Amino acid sequence: MISKILPDFQEFLTSRAFVDKKHAPLYARWVSKFLAFSNKDENLGFTERKEKFLEYLSKTTGFADWQKEQVSRKNLSTLRVKKEI
Repeated sequence: MISKILPDFQEFLTSRAFVDKKHAPLYARWVSKFLAFSNKDENLGFTERKEKFLEYLSKTTGFADWQKEQVSRKNLSTLRVKKEI
């Protein structure tokens, strides 16, 4: 089920079979968090923004280690797809 967070992005991911429909809201949530975080410093390139976001997550409580690892491996590579659209 598509959530209210970045619904067009979720539709894009599912329509092209990048992710299962049931996982699309989770991807959108992490992408939304990344965009909100990274837009604070627009002078950085994508790689630098990604590294700073992952560093921020590593110091942030409220997220399980497996969630942080999953973001590192999967969701941020999905961001590259969104950026190139």
